[in-house]
Amino acid sequence: MGLSSALGLALSGLNANQRNLELTAANIANADTPGYTKKSLNQRVQVGGSRVIGIQADEVTRLLDKAIQRQYWASLADANYADTRATYAERLDQAYGAPGSTNALDTILSNFSQSLETLTASPDSFAARSEVLSRAQILASQFNALSGEIQSLRSDAERDIGSAVQEANLALQQIETLTNQIIENSTNGTPPADLLDERDRQVQTISELFDVTVVPAENNSVRIFTKSGLTLFDRRAAQFDFDTRSTLTANQEWSADDTERGVGTLELRSASGANIDLIELDVLRSGRIKSLIDLRDSVLPQAQQQLDELAHSFALALSNYDVDGTAVTSGAQEGFDIDLSSLAAGNEVTIQYRETPPGEDRTVTLVRVDDPSVLPLPNNATADPNDTVFGIDFSGGIGSVATQIGAALGGSFTVSNPSGSTIQILDDGAAATIDITGVSASVTASSLQDESAEALPFFVDGSGGNPYTGSLDGNGQKVGFSQRITVNPALLRDNSLLVIHSTSPETPAGDTTRAVALSDAFKNGFFEFSAEGTGIGSDGAPFRGRIEDYARQVITFQGAAAEATKSINTAQQTTLNGLETRLRDATKVNIDEEVARLSELQSAYAANARVLQAVQEMLNTLLRF
Repeated sequence: MGLSSALGLALSGLNANQRNLELTAANIANADTPGYTKKSLNQRVQVGGSRVIGIQADEVTRLLDKAIQRQYWASLADANYADTRATYAERLDQAYGAPGSTNALDTILSNFSQSLETLTASPDSFAARSEVLSRAQILASQFNALSGEIQSLRSDAERDIGSAVQEANLALQQIETLTNQIIENSTNGTPPADLLDERDRQVQTISELFDVTVVPAENNSVRIFTKSGLTLFDRRAAQFDFDTRSTLTANQEWSADDTERGVGTLELRSASGANIDLIELDVLRSGRIKSLIDLRDSVLPQAQQQLDELAHSFALALSNYDVDGTAVTSGAQEGFDIDLSSLAAGNEVTIQYRETPPGEDRTVTLVRVDDPSVLPLPNNATADPNDTVFGIDFSGGIGSVATQIGAALGGSFTVSNPSGSTIQILDDGAAATIDITGVSASVTASSLQDESAEALPFFVDGSGGNPYTGSLDGNGQKVGFSQRITVNPALLRDNSLLVIHSTSPETPAGDTTRAVALSDAFKNGFFEFSAEGTGIGSDGAPFRGRIEDYARQVITFQGAAAEATKSINTAQQTTLNGLETRLRDATKVNIDEEVARLSELQSAYAANARVLQAVQEMLNTLLRF
């Protein structure tokens, strides 16, 4: 070996050692940096002819198990979906309180029920009447607070979606910038290991927000798709748009019709400029953003509907009374007259008849509406699974009402308006295939006195004292009613109206009629609660029971939902933590190994330096001769 060869070998060794020293120092410095992967330098022997002429330090490689990394990224979406759901469910469950606890909804309902029972024994007691109204105010406030918390959670979800979308857009832009740098470096032959680490960190952010698949591409590029196949990144980043709304109310819901939509919608604008509404197409499967959308549009509205259904039944139990039809005949036809003058929007008329053949009893429910745009009504507009429902538009007058009822019932019935606001419904007479067995109406009391001894508008809609009738007009009066329910201000001004239901003759102060009726309706009345959107019962088998029973169902439902989401979250976090540990173990820097490596490199550096020194000494010796 000549001196020049020895010199070349020593210099190449020093250069390789220098790069290794820098890389080892970087490994040690970034040992605790999130997303940093251990780096190593690929080295190969340079051969010239049959001789070793040096050491070539090639690309820097990352210590990374890509299979584990892909599993980890896939698990991130499910873990973030579950964690977000669990966080919100816990907040909602805490708002309801543990069943039977002092501030729980069922306890407050029970306290109100007990105050009504106490009033039956002492209707002339000012203190007893005051206690009823005090308990009622506490109950209404609890409804308001729970509904307010639900809408506050929806508003939080709306804002969180907006923040997450900004985070996603920033990450995708970073991925595009980094990928361009990586491709440029890859083309120039410079290994971009640190850039790959940074891009992986941004991909991890996207994986937390969406369910994505990451596919390697040429020149160390990547392609990112949702599990449903939408492209988020392919050399160019897609862009998300979300029109965040301010504080939400129960009436603000998502709709494909932008003129009706009250919440933000999530659109994906592809690199080519095409817009896709991700909520309308329902293409997201998991991730934090999908969880927030489900909470805002499904989970929390369901909780709102449960509360609204409870408040609805609660108010109507105390305010509605029955008006029975009067039996009439006309020749061979038999049927009933019923006065609809007191029927309010949302009130119902029930027609019961027997049809032969097949010899079966049937029920038709007619619901007053004043807004024809809500027609026709679906059968689940009432909680009864066995009735046939028709909406009747009262905006055209009583004659139009009679015509509509006749059309709804069919040719076997004769429907007319004999006078005033009375509707007459007759069977088919001699044909005897229809036998009307009953006609009645459920009417909401609009007055505190001189209307019904057993019902009164105890709870009203909003502080203005608007009567609550369960109207289906517009979006429906039931929507958000739990946030608006309040005690009738007239009762608060004069609590004797809880007892004195008539002015002529005036009801005695000790009369128990109204107090007993109210207590019985609330404590012992059985109701069918609508399953529409509540998740309790079904259209075919709605929950039937007392108001307090339904309240316990609501609390239990939310408690069970919180426990279920907590269990799912625990399982998902366990899976994620396991993958994270495996990924970290496969990529992490071992300080002890790196320090030992430094010692080895130091010795190698010293050896190469000694070779250089020896060559120099030889050259000096030769030059002296």
